[in-house]
Amino acid sequence: MPAEHADRDIQAIRDMLSAMHKATMHVIGLSKDTAYAAPHPRDAALYQILVVGEAAKRVSEQTQNAHPEVAWSDIVGMRSILIHGYEKVDWDIVWDAIHVDFKNLEPILKRILVELEESQPD
Repeated sequence: MPAEHADRDIQAIRDMLSAMHKATMHVIGLSKDTAYAAPHPRDAALYQILVVGEAAKRVSEQTQNAHPEVAWSDIVGMRSILIHGYEKVDWDIVWDAIHVDFKNLEPILKRILVELEESQPD
């Protein structure tokens, strides 16, 4: 993989992990209904999910193809819904993404990040 692709992929995955953490922190300790009713935590979490999707879009096709265990198209698709179909956002899906999907995705992304970092020349 060309160095510029690896560098971009590394940064994009770091951005995904950071935004996933931030989304979680915005709603931590809140019930699903409370988080939905409170515009600041809800909107902040939604923004961070948008960032996750935008960062996923930046991951090279080569890295995406090498890691089919990540639902890249679903992640980017959620970002597209948040931007273009915001009126269709289902808070139950968002809540599950933050509380279930992110927990499952985090160790996978961390493993991919380590692989990419280790493949970098010194």
